[in-house]
Amino acid sequence: MNCLVIDHDTEAVRYIEGCLQNTGWTYNAVYTGSAGVGAFARKPHHYDLVIMELLLPDTSGIFLAQSFKEIRKDIEILFYSYHPPKGPSARLTLPLGKHLEKCLFGTDLIDYLRRRPS
Repeated sequence: MNCLVIDHDTEAVRYIEGCLQNTGWTYNAVYTGSAGVGAFARKPHHYDLVIMELLLPDTSGIFLAQSFKEIRKDIEILFYSYHPPKGPSARLTLPLGKHLEKCLFGTDLIDYLRRRPS
């Protein structure tokens, strides 16, 4: 299973990488939305999952998810963010992907990765 990780927080990326390695995933990590678009556009069918921060310095996770879904409708997206979507942004994110509150010491992400269908 292959995952694209998009997050500007290096500590969060290290944590996500550890969770992915712990559950047998391979991954490509990038630190900007523009790098994420480039990586996904080059190999859209390579990835089984995209884990991304909802709020990135150069773009929004919502915009990225919409772009990815235009390229490949069936891509699974997990918004892994300290900022849960609320109000209008919640209505936008729900059809695009799931949200898991970012926690760099718990097992929520590992549990999510283990529960999802292969």
